[in-house]
Amino acid sequence: MPRDNSRSNEPKPAPGNWETTLLDRIRKGKVTPVISDRLGDDVVLGGHDKLVQRYASQASYPSEQASLARVAQFKSITDEEIVDTVALKENYVDFLKNRLFDLAEEQATAGLISGKKLIEVNEQFDDLKFPEFAKELGFPRLDDRRNPFLLLASLPFPIYVTTAYHHYLEAALSEKGKQPHTEICRWHKDLRAIPSVLQDPTYKGPSPGEPLVYHLHGSCRWPDSLVLTEDDHLQFLVATSEGFGSTTDPVYNKVRDAMNESLLLVGYSLSSWDFRSLFWGLIQKRERKLLSALTIQLEHSPLEELYLEKYMGKFEFKVY
Repeated sequence: MPRDNSRSNEPKPAPGNWETTLLDRIRKGKVTPVISDRLGDDVVLGGHDKLVQRYASQASYPSEQASLARVAQFKSITDEEIVDTVALKENYVDFLKNRLFDLAEEQATAGLISGKKLIEVNEQFDDLKFPEFAKELGFPRLDDRRNPFLLLASLPFPIYVTTAYHHYLEAALSEKGKQPHTEICRWHKDLRAIPSVLQDPTYKGPSPGEPLVYHLHGSCRWPDSLVLTEDDHLQFLVATSEGFGSTTDPVYNKVRDAMNESLLLVGYSLSSWDFRSLFWGLIQKRERKLLSALTIQLEHSPLEELYLEKYMGKFEFKVY
Protein backbone atom coordinates (compact mmCIF):
# COMPACT_ATOMS: atom_id res chain seq x y z
CA MET A 1 0.00 0.00 0.00
CA PRO A 2 1.15 3.65 -0.49
CA ARG A 3 2.15 5.69 2.61
CA ASP A 4 -0.88 6.37 4.80
CA ASN A 5 -0.97 10.09 5.58
CA SER A 6 -3.58 10.04 8.32
CA ARG A 7 -3.37 13.83 8.76
CA SER A 8 -4.55 14.49 5.23
CA ASN A 9 -8.01 16.08 4.98
CA GLU A 10 -8.61 14.70 1.50
CA PRO A 11 -11.52 12.23 1.24
CA LYS A 12 -10.43 8.63 0.91
CA PRO A 13 -12.22 5.89 -1.00
CA ALA A 14 -13.88 3.25 1.13
CA PRO A 15 -11.37 0.58 2.16
CA GLY A 16 -11.53 -2.63 0.22
CA ASN A 17 -13.45 -1.34 -2.79
CA TRP A 18 -12.32 -2.13 -6.32
CA GLU A 19 -11.01 1.38 -7.05
CA THR A 20 -8.64 1.21 -4.10
CA THR A 21 -7.43 -2.27 -5.01
CA LEU A 22 -6.80 -1.48 -8.67
CA LEU A 23 -5.12 1.87 -7.94
CA ASP A 24 -2.83 0.14 -5.46
CA ARG A 25 -1.96 -2.52 -8.04
CA ILE A 26 -1.32 0.14 -10.67
CA ARG A 27 1.11 1.94 -8.34
CA LYS A 28 2.97 -1.35 -7.90
CA GLY A 29 2.93 -2.13 -11.63
CA LYS A 30 0.82 -5.22 -10.94
CA VAL A 31 -1.72 -4.42 -13.65
CA THR A 32 -1.24 -5.33 -17.30
CA PRO A 33 -2.64 -2.86 -19.85
CA VAL A 34 -4.08 -4.44 -23.00
CA ILE A 35 -4.54 -1.80 -25.70
CA SER A 36 -6.57 -2.07 -28.89
CA ASP A 37 -5.73 -0.91 -32.41
CA ARG A 38 -8.95 1.11 -32.30
CA LEU A 39 -7.44 3.50 -29.75
CA GLY A 40 -4.71 4.62 -32.16
CA ASP A 41 -7.15 4.82 -35.06
CA ASP A 42 -9.46 7.07 -33.03
CA VAL A 43 -6.72 9.28 -31.58
CA VAL A 44 -4.49 9.61 -34.66
CA LEU A 45 -6.28 8.50 -37.83
CA GLY A 46 -9.61 10.26 -37.49
CA GLY A 47 -11.64 7.34 -36.12
CA HIS A 48 -11.54 3.57 -36.48
CA ASP A 49 -14.97 3.22 -38.05
CA LYS A 50 -14.24 5.89 -40.65
CA LEU A 51 -10.90 4.25 -41.41
CA VAL A 52 -12.56 0.87 -41.98
CA GLN A 53 -15.18 2.47 -44.21
CA ARG A 54 -12.41 4.07 -46.31
CA TYR A 55 -10.70 0.70 -46.63
CA ALA A 56 -14.00 -0.97 -47.50
CA SER A 57 -14.65 1.62 -50.20
CA GLN A 58 -11.18 1.09 -51.65
CA ALA A 59 -11.81 -2.67 -51.68
CA SER A 60 -15.31 -2.28 -53.24
CA TYR A 61 -16.72 -4.16 -50.27
CA PRO A 62 -20.43 -4.81 -50.99
CA SER A 63 -21.87 -4.21 -47.50
CA GLU A 64 -22.17 -1.36 -45.01
CA GLN A 65 -21.60 -3.82 -42.14
CA ALA A 66 -17.82 -3.78 -42.41
CA SER A 67 -15.08 -4.90 -40.05
CA LEU A 68 -11.37 -4.64 -40.76
CA ALA A 69 -10.82 -8.41 -40.70
CA ARG A 70 -13.82 -9.09 -42.94
CA VAL A 71 -12.89 -6.41 -45.49
CA ALA A 72 -9.28 -7.61 -45.58
CA GLN A 73 -10.50 -11.17 -46.13
CA PHE A 74 -12.73 -9.99 -48.99
CA LYS A 75 -9.92 -7.98 -50.56
CA SER A 76 -7.52 -10.93 -50.36
CA ILE A 77 -9.93 -12.99 -52.49
CA THR A 78 -11.30 -10.43 -54.94
CA ASP A 79 -8.39 -8.09 -55.67
CA GLU A 80 -6.47 -9.53 -58.63
CA GLU A 81 -3.45 -7.33 -57.81
CA ILE A 82 -3.04 -9.06 -54.43
CA VAL A 83 -0.87 -12.06 -55.24
CA ASP A 84 -0.38 -13.39 -51.68
CA THR A 85 -1.01 -12.58 -48.01
CA VAL A 86 2.18 -10.55 -47.65
CA ALA A 87 1.14 -8.34 -50.58
CA LEU A 88 -2.24 -7.80 -48.91
CA LYS A 89 -0.59 -6.64 -45.69
CA GLU A 90 1.92 -4.43 -47.48
CA ASN A 91 -1.02 -2.89 -49.32
CA TYR A 92 -2.77 -2.22 -45.99
CA VAL A 93 0.33 -0.55 -44.55
CA ASP A 94 0.48 1.67 -47.65
CA PHE A 95 -3.21 2.47 -47.10
CA LEU A 96 -2.39 3.61 -43.54
CA LYS A 97 0.56 5.66 -44.78
CA ASN A 98 -1.66 7.41 -47.31
CA ARG A 99 -4.22 8.18 -44.61
CA LEU A 100 -1.52 9.68 -42.38
CA PHE A 101 -0.20 11.74 -45.28
CA ASP A 102 -3.70 13.05 -46.08
CA LEU A 103 -4.08 14.13 -42.45
CA ALA A 104 -0.65 15.78 -42.50
CA GLU A 105 -1.62 17.75 -45.60
CA GLU A 106 -4.76 18.97 -43.80
CA GLN A 107 -2.71 19.98 -40.77
CA ALA A 108 -0.12 21.80 -42.86
CA THR A 109 -2.55 24.72 -43.10
CA ALA A 110 -2.40 25.00 -39.29
CA GLY A 111 1.39 25.13 -39.34
CA LEU A 112 1.84 21.76 -37.66
CA ILE A 113 4.07 20.58 -40.50
CA SER A 114 5.88 22.41 -43.29
CA GLY A 115 5.31 21.95 -46.99
CA LYS A 116 9.01 21.17 -47.36
CA LYS A 117 8.73 18.30 -44.88
CA LEU A 118 5.72 16.91 -46.76
CA ILE A 119 7.72 16.85 -49.97
CA GLU A 120 10.65 15.11 -48.25
CA VAL A 121 8.42 12.44 -46.70
CA ASN A 122 6.54 11.91 -49.95
CA GLU A 123 9.83 11.23 -51.73
CA GLN A 124 10.64 8.56 -49.10
CA PHE A 125 7.15 7.02 -49.07
CA ASP A 126 8.30 3.53 -50.09
CA ASP A 127 11.55 3.57 -48.14
CA LEU A 128 10.35 4.57 -44.68
CA LYS A 129 8.96 1.93 -42.36
CA PHE A 130 5.59 2.89 -40.90
CA PRO A 131 6.87 3.98 -37.43
CA GLU A 132 9.50 6.26 -39.02
CA PHE A 133 6.99 7.52 -41.60
CA ALA A 134 4.57 8.50 -38.80
CA LYS A 135 7.35 10.13 -36.78
CA GLU A 136 8.54 12.21 -39.76
CA LEU A 137 4.99 13.52 -40.17
CA GLY A 138 4.76 14.31 -36.45
CA PHE A 139 2.35 11.52 -35.46
CA PRO A 140 1.18 10.92 -32.85
CA ARG A 141 0.80 14.51 -31.63
CA LEU A 142 2.02 14.48 -28.03
CA ASP A 143 1.45 18.10 -27.09
CA ASP A 144 -1.76 17.38 -25.14
CA ARG A 145 -1.17 15.90 -21.70
CA ARG A 146 -4.63 14.27 -21.88
CA ASN A 147 -3.46 12.13 -24.80
CA PRO A 148 -4.36 8.56 -23.72
CA PHE A 149 -1.00 7.22 -24.90
CA LEU A 150 0.81 9.71 -22.68
CA LEU A 151 -1.44 8.77 -19.76
CA LEU A 152 -0.68 5.08 -20.28
CA ALA A 153 3.04 5.81 -20.71
CA SER A 154 3.14 7.66 -17.39
CA LEU A 155 2.16 4.54 -15.44
CA PRO A 156 4.81 2.20 -13.97
CA PHE A 157 4.13 -0.85 -16.11
CA PRO A 158 6.98 -3.16 -17.19
CA ILE A 159 4.87 -4.77 -19.96
CA TYR A 160 2.30 -3.27 -22.29
CA VAL A 161 0.31 -5.78 -24.33
CA THR A 162 -1.33 -4.47 -27.50
CA THR A 163 -3.18 -5.71 -30.53
CA ALA A 164 -2.27 -2.46 -32.32
CA TYR A 165 -0.11 -2.47 -35.44
CA HIS A 166 1.32 1.03 -34.91
CA HIS A 167 4.03 2.27 -32.52
CA TYR A 168 2.24 5.28 -31.02
CA LEU A 169 2.65 3.86 -27.51
CA GLU A 170 6.41 3.50 -28.00
CA ALA A 171 6.53 7.16 -29.07
CA ALA A 172 4.64 8.21 -25.93
CA LEU A 173 6.91 6.12 -23.68
CA SER A 174 9.97 7.77 -25.24
CA GLU A 175 8.35 11.16 -24.69
CA LYS A 176 8.07 10.25 -20.99
CA GLY A 177 11.81 9.55 -20.84
CA LYS A 178 11.53 5.76 -20.93
CA GLN A 179 13.31 3.33 -23.25
CA PRO A 180 10.67 1.05 -24.73
CA HIS A 181 11.49 -2.22 -26.46
CA THR A 182 9.23 -3.59 -29.20
CA GLU A 183 8.48 -7.29 -29.62
CA ILE A 184 5.95 -9.20 -31.70
CA CYS A 185 4.17 -12.50 -31.23
CA ARG A 186 5.65 -15.14 -33.55
CA TRP A 187 2.26 -16.57 -34.46
CA HIS A 188 3.51 -18.22 -37.66
CA LYS A 189 6.87 -19.79 -38.41
CA ASP A 190 7.98 -17.25 -41.03
CA LEU A 191 8.22 -14.61 -38.29
CA ARG A 192 11.02 -16.42 -36.46
CA ALA A 193 13.62 -14.84 -38.75
CA ILE A 194 12.73 -11.32 -37.55
CA PRO A 195 15.31 -10.09 -35.00
CA SER A 196 14.06 -10.31 -31.43
CA VAL A 197 15.02 -8.11 -28.50
CA LEU A 198 14.56 -11.21 -26.33
CA GLN A 199 17.60 -12.78 -28.01
CA ASP A 200 19.80 -9.76 -27.29
CA PRO A 201 22.29 -10.83 -24.54
CA THR A 202 22.35 -7.25 -23.19
CA TYR A 203 18.57 -7.15 -22.71
CA LYS A 204 17.77 -7.36 -19.00
CA GLY A 205 14.04 -7.91 -19.32
CA PRO A 206 10.97 -5.70 -18.90
CA SER A 207 11.05 -2.93 -16.30
CA PRO A 208 9.13 0.35 -15.76
CA GLY A 209 12.12 2.29 -17.11
CA GLU A 210 12.58 -0.02 -20.10
CA PRO A 211 9.10 -1.41 -20.72
CA LEU A 212 8.35 -4.08 -23.27
CA VAL A 213 5.61 -3.25 -25.77
CA TYR A 214 4.36 -6.63 -26.97
CA HIS A 215 2.43 -6.54 -30.24
CA LEU A 216 0.21 -9.62 -30.23
CA HIS A 217 -1.22 -8.95 -33.68
CA GLY A 218 2.00 -7.78 -35.27
CA SER A 219 3.64 -4.49 -36.17
CA CYS A 220 3.46 -2.33 -39.30
CA ARG A 221 7.25 -2.42 -39.32
CA TRP A 222 6.96 -6.06 -40.47
CA PRO A 223 3.79 -6.35 -42.60
CA ASP A 224 3.93 -10.17 -42.65
CA SER A 225 3.44 -10.14 -38.86
CA LEU A 226 -0.01 -8.49 -39.05
CA VAL A 227 -3.03 -10.47 -37.90
CA LEU A 228 -5.31 -8.82 -40.43
CA THR A 229 -7.82 -11.14 -42.13
CA GLU A 230 -10.37 -13.46 -40.55
CA ASP A 231 -8.13 -16.37 -41.54
CA ASP A 232 -5.19 -14.68 -39.78
CA HIS A 233 -7.20 -14.40 -36.57
CA LEU A 234 -8.10 -18.08 -36.73
CA GLN A 235 -4.48 -19.03 -37.37
CA PHE A 236 -3.37 -16.79 -34.49
CA LEU A 237 -5.94 -18.38 -32.20
CA VAL A 238 -4.84 -21.90 -33.09
CA ALA A 239 -1.15 -21.06 -32.63
CA THR A 240 -1.59 -19.37 -29.25
CA SER A 241 -3.94 -22.08 -27.98
CA GLU A 242 -1.89 -25.07 -29.12
CA GLY A 243 1.36 -23.52 -27.92
CA PHE A 244 0.05 -22.72 -24.44
CA GLY A 245 2.23 -24.32 -21.80
CA SER A 246 4.71 -25.77 -24.31
CA THR A 247 8.24 -24.91 -25.40
CA THR A 248 6.84 -23.87 -28.80
CA ASP A 249 4.47 -21.26 -27.36
CA PRO A 250 4.58 -18.26 -29.76
CA VAL A 251 3.74 -15.94 -26.84
CA TYR A 252 6.64 -14.72 -24.69
CA ASN A 253 6.43 -16.45 -21.30
CA LYS A 254 6.59 -13.19 -19.33
CA VAL A 255 3.65 -11.89 -21.34
CA ARG A 256 1.70 -15.03 -20.41
CA ASP A 257 2.61 -14.32 -16.78
CA ALA A 258 1.56 -10.68 -17.12
CA MET A 259 -1.86 -11.77 -18.39
CA ASN A 260 -2.39 -13.43 -14.99
CA GLU A 261 -2.33 -10.01 -13.31
CA SER A 262 -5.30 -7.66 -13.12
CA LEU A 263 -6.01 -6.37 -16.62
CA LEU A 264 -6.71 -2.89 -17.96
CA LEU A 265 -8.49 -3.41 -21.28
CA VAL A 266 -8.60 -0.23 -23.37
CA GLY A 267 -10.80 0.38 -26.40
CA TYR A 268 -12.15 -3.05 -27.30
CA SER A 269 -15.48 -3.95 -28.85
CA LEU A 270 -16.80 -7.37 -27.89
CA SER A 271 -17.86 -8.09 -31.46
CA SER A 272 -14.44 -7.40 -32.94
CA TRP A 273 -12.04 -10.10 -34.12
CA ASP A 274 -9.14 -8.54 -32.21
CA PHE A 275 -10.99 -8.95 -28.89
CA ARG A 276 -12.24 -12.44 -29.66
CA SER A 277 -8.85 -13.83 -30.70
CA LEU A 278 -7.25 -12.02 -27.73
CA PHE A 279 -9.82 -13.44 -25.31
CA TRP A 280 -9.73 -17.05 -26.50
CA GLY A 281 -6.00 -17.08 -27.22
CA LEU A 282 -4.76 -15.49 -23.98
CA ILE A 283 -7.34 -14.19 -21.50
CA GLN A 284 -9.33 -17.40 -21.29
CA LYS A 285 -6.07 -19.25 -20.56
CA ARG A 286 -5.41 -17.22 -17.41
CA GLU A 287 -4.44 -19.25 -14.38
CA ARG A 288 -5.58 -16.62 -11.85
CA LYS A 289 -9.04 -15.95 -13.25
CA LEU A 290 -10.48 -14.41 -10.10
CA LEU A 291 -8.32 -11.31 -10.40
CA SER A 292 -10.25 -8.24 -11.51
CA ALA A 293 -10.23 -6.40 -14.81
CA LEU A 294 -11.00 -2.78 -15.59
CA THR A 295 -12.36 -2.09 -19.08
CA ILE A 296 -12.30 1.32 -20.73
CA GLN A 297 -14.57 1.54 -23.75
CA LEU A 298 -14.19 4.36 -26.25
CA GLU A 299 -17.97 4.67 -26.59
CA HIS A 300 -20.16 4.04 -23.55
CA SER A 301 -22.57 1.18 -24.13
CA PRO A 302 -24.56 -0.16 -21.14
CA LEU A 303 -25.67 -3.17 -23.20
CA GLU A 304 -22.08 -4.07 -24.09
CA GLU A 305 -21.00 -3.56 -20.47
CA LEU A 306 -23.73 -5.97 -19.31
CA TYR A 307 -22.75 -8.47 -22.00
CA LEU A 308 -19.09 -8.17 -21.00
CA GLU A 309 -19.86 -8.88 -17.36
CA LYS A 310 -21.99 -11.92 -18.16
CA TYR A 311 -19.72 -13.22 -20.92
CA MET A 312 -16.49 -12.99 -18.94
CA GLY A 313 -18.22 -13.86 -15.69
CA LYS A 314 -18.71 -17.36 -17.06
CA PHE A 315 -14.92 -17.70 -16.86
CA GLU A 316 -14.69 -16.53 -13.20
CA PHE A 317 -13.58 -13.09 -14.38
CA LYS A 318 -14.62 -10.08 -12.28
CA VAL A 319 -15.22 -7.04 -14.48
CA TYR A 320 -15.49 -3.35 -13.53
